[in-house]
Amino acid sequence: MKKARQLALDLAHRPAFGAEDFFLSQSNELAVKLIDDWPNWAQYAQLLIGPEASGKTHLVNVWLLRSRARVIEASDLHKVDLQRIPLDQSICIENLHGGLASEDVLFHLLNKVNESGGQLLLTSRVEIAGLAIQLKDLRSRLLALPSISIKTPDENLLKAVMIKQFSDRQIEIEPQLVEYLFKRMERSLQAVTQIVDELDRSSLGSGRAITRVLAREVLLDKSNR
Repeated sequence: MKKARQLALDLAHRPAFGAEDFFLSQSNELAVKLIDDWPNWAQYAQLLIGPEASGKTHLVNVWLLRSRARVIEASDLHKVDLQRIPLDQSICIENLHGGLASEDVLFHLLNKVNESGGQLLLTSRVEIAGLAIQLKDLRSRLLALPSISIKTPDENLLKAVMIKQFSDRQIEIEPQLVEYLFKRMERSLQAVTQIVDELDRSSLGSGRAITRVLAREVLLDKSNR
């Protein structure tokens, strides 16, 4: 455990995003298979749906490293010059849930990638049916694409992720403390990431080891916000 007092620098932790750093479970096995099956996808475009902190970003990063795909944020589609994109390459359109800056560009991009033999991965936090898409042809096209959703993680996966996130920060944590935290926190990957970050920051700032006492203080502070 971290015992020496350290400066609590306001630096974001950089997670490990390699394929070997991802935990496989029933909640994400279809999404993992989608990434593993590339480039032998049955269709030219695939949808990957997953809520915040579901592991979607991790899987997309694995695919980007393998495919060397070009990444385009859905909010930047209006800046895309279709004539300058080598459409036989892989492309990732990220975060459809954040809004499409140009529905026309996405529609034409889907057509051109399909015609040129490229491949396209689209991501969103919500299902296509829940998006406000005005262009009927685009909505119909997206609804017809294969869609893989990452399901709610089970308790074993959440605990494994917590231990891994502490390990990424060079922190050893007792199994009893993991059980203590899970009895008192929200069961989600986002909550796991938040509690690990807050415990690490509190430990660094106070020079104290991460124990049940410190965990109780951090949890109490969260509940009083």
